Amino acid sequence: MFVERQGAQLFFEVKGAGQALVLLHPTPTNHQFWLPMVERLSAKFRVLLVDLRGHGRSTLGNGPMTMDTLADDVHAVLTAAKVERAHFAGCSIGSYLLYRYWAKYPSQMQSMAFLCGKPQPDSAANREKRQEWMELAQRPGGLGKFYDSMAASLLGTTAQQRHPELRRTARAMMDDVSLDAMLAIQQCLGSRPDSVPVLTSIGVPVCVVAGGEDAS
Repeated sequence: MFVERQGAQLFFEVKGAGQALVLLHPTPTNHQFWLPMVERLSAKFRVLLVDLRGHGRSTLGNGPMTMDTLADDVHAVLTAAKVERAHFAGCSIGSYLLYRYWAKYPSQMQSMAFLCGKPQPDSAANREKRQEWMELAQRPGGLGKFYDSMAASLLGTTAQQRHPELRRTARAMMDDVSLDAMLAIQQCLGSRPDSVPVLTSIGVPVCVVAGGEDAS
């Protein structure tokens, strides 16, 4: 299914029945990131799988991409799906998005799971690194090289040893993200606000997961 907002076609899929659970993927993958878990989760929950704008089957749309833009996109999807309250889980950019969603739509959030998504904004060093990635991506063949490195860094050493097919699966998802989308996403991540002040206002159950082998 699709929802249109600010010139973007936003793709989402619904599986299962029960209380709503919204899953928000990391970049530069898409909703397929969650598919290995969906069979178990959909036995208990009505799972909403969303492609963030510029990812997967969702288009980039108009205007600058910000965390508020992405939060408003997800809100539009939930409105279209007639979801009033939901549980939320986000990984990386999907996790950063949850801080803004709580700041804007707290009454819609029943619980939250943050996976590898710190509340602090980018440091100056991180922003400089993102700028290097953006410059690399704009060179001939650079976008593919950037995605190759992302596929390698998204998975820990143990996961790559035990399940080498996961790296190929993750890399295949990235081909759906255009150069324009990649640049917009990196600018969005680099300019995301400090969400530490938001933490004290959270009044729902929270699960925080950090990857022991998360190099980034």
